[in-house]
Amino acid sequence: MQIVKIPFVEDGNEVNRKAPDKIIDFLGKLHSGDLDVYDIKDGQDIHENALVDFENQDKVVFLGVDFRIKAQIVSAFKDSFKSAFLIIVGDFDYSFFENIDLRKVVVVNPGVEGEKLEFLNKIGVKLFSEISDFEAAADFITEKARGNDVYVTVDFGVVDSAFAPGTFNSTIPGLSSREFLYLLRRFFHVPRVRGFDLTGICLEKDEKFDYRTVKLAAKAVKEFLDISGK
Repeated sequence: MQIVKIPFVEDGNEVNRKAPDKIIDFLGKLHSGDLDVYDIKDGQDIHENALVDFENQDKVVFLGVDFRIKAQIVSAFKDSFKSAFLIIVGDFDYSFFENIDLRKVVVVNPGVEGEKLEFLNKIGVKLFSEISDFEAAADFITEKARGNDVYVTVDFGVVDSAFAPGTFNSTIPGLSSREFLYLLRRFFHVPRVRGFDLTGICLEKDEKFDYRTVKLAAKAVKEFLDISGK
């Protein structure tokens, strides 16, 4: 398994570019095993690199900053697996829903509204925008995903700002840290989970809160490593 850092930020903010490095730093304090980490440099083709990762690795973690990298990674995932199942936690790009069986896409996003909510309702994708029973929601999603090759794409804006204050876009009310980790833990236990990504951390903001958001991200990656037996 490999961890891939993608520090691209459109505005070139040098502080925010270091978010993946900071996650790895905190992950090293939580995880005792060796970490296989490499960087996709600026100017390198993210889609092509992700294709190679999906081909050569049993599982892949992508740690990014800018939301826009997701479209290329998700596209590579769909190109790599005929039985692709996509779990979207947080915001999404419209391209996520292209070239995939829409019955194999699930969205968890308490903050979705406006045009994007209308879009999801129009195409009929299963949406969890209000969750009263997290165990039942996780049961539904994991059962639906079973038997497919699964990818989980996460934007940190889905977590309530009380628990993840260092994000570019926050949801109020969003998921608590406990709810967030519970859902990811359940998703990561599905057989044939091929990987996941994390984006949306604004390090410049998070450092004022003792890196609370980065620490939560590190816990999420540790869950993935532990469940994968790495």
